[in-house]
Amino acid sequence: METYVAFHLCWLLFSMLIQNGFAHPNFTQFIPHGQHVPDPCTAGQFWQSVGHTSHEKIIMSANDKAKSWNPFGADFKKEKENGTTLEHIWANLCWIDSDGDGRTNGVELEDPTCTWTYASANPGNASKLTHPGIPEVKDGTGWKLSPATKEKYCPA
Repeated sequence: METYVAFHLCWLLFSMLIQNGFAHPNFTQFIPHGQHVPDPCTAGQFWQSVGHTSHEKIIMSANDKAKSWNPFGADFKKEKENGTTLEHIWANLCWIDSDGDGRTNGVELEDPTCTWTYASANPGNASKLTHPGIPEVKDGTGWKLSPATKEKYCPA
């Protein structure tokens, strides 16, 4: 009897884990420099969940439909929902300016001619990357966050 109860308890816990706790696939491999997109809030850091408003790694719950997408994440999600395969999604996203800052996603991720393909070498100069989902403004020294954008995306 104890074995029976223990087995069912373990099965219940395992079922809950499957339903609620698995992370989504690592989509960063399907965009150039995906694991090296700079965190505009913290110099020298990377934005781990490029399509989300949080700079930290996001764990997606199967039941959680209210995660905060940034504009790039919303465009990625829309392409995926429209049936674009992950291996080909960059070809559509590259030409878009998801965050509305005047630069296409391709320019922001150093693929201005949109020639990068899944599993190929990263194009361009990694030190010139900017975030495709967080709008930045150009000042005399480079691309920076406006105060309003900084307040929206950067933790205090």
